[in-house]
Amino acid sequence: MKKRRLNILTLFLLCSFCSYSQNIVDLFYMLPEEYTIIGKQERKSLVKNKKISDGEMNQNIFIDKKNGYLSIKTSFDSNINTEIRFEMCYWNFENKKLIAISTYGGNTRTYSYGQSDFKFFIYDNDLKISDKPIFKEYYPNLEVTKRLIITDFYSKMTRKQILEYESLHPSLTFSLPRKGKNIEIKYENQKSESDSGPFFDTPTKILKWNGDGTFSE
Repeated sequence: MKKRRLNILTLFLLCSFCSYSQNIVDLFYMLPEEYTIIGKQERKSLVKNKKISDGEMNQNIFIDKKNGYLSIKTSFDSNINTEIRFEMCYWNFENKKLIAISTYGGNTRTYSYGQSDFKFFIYDNDLKISDKPIFKEYYPNLEVTKRLIITDFYSKMTRKQILEYESLHPSLTFSLPRKGKNIEIKYENQKSESDSGPFFDTPTKILKWNGDGTFSE
C-alpha cells in the first residue's frame, strides 16, 4: 500500500513537472496551424533563424522564454503599409498553463487594420481551446467577444458620440503582456493625426490576471 501511494505521488509530481516545464517555444510548436499563420516546419525554421523571407513576405520572430512571450511581425514588400502581428504568452496556474494568442494587423490607410484572431488555450499535458469565461465578455468566437466589448465601451457614450467615433473607423485590438500579467484592450480609431474630425480618448480596458485562470477589470 505504501509503495502504491509512493507511485501515485511520483506520477502526480511528474505530470505537474511536465505542465510547468513546457516553455513558450514548445507551446508555439503545439499550436494548430490555423492559429499561427505559418506551418510547423516554417515555425521551426523561424525560431532557428529568427527571420524568414520568400521575396514578398518577411517574418521576424521575437522570443522571451523567461517571461513566456513570443511575437511574430509579418510585412509584405508589395505593400509597405500592411503589417500583421502575432503574439503569444502564457500564465501558470493550478499545475496548468493558460495560453493566449492574439493576431492583428492590416492597412490603416484603407481602414482594414484590426483583430483577426484572439483565443485562449489550456495546457494540461495536452493542448485544447478553452471555452470557459476567462473574462466577462470572452467567448471562443471572436466576433461575439468584440461585439460585447464594443457595446460596453459605447454604453459610456452618447448617441452622438457613438456616431462620431464610428466615423473614425475604430478597430479593437488585444495586446498581450511581455512583462507583467495583464491584457490591454483598445478600441482605437484608424484616422491619422492629420485627418480632420472629432477627437476622442481611446476607449481602453485593462484585464487583470486573477491567478486562477481568469481575468477581471
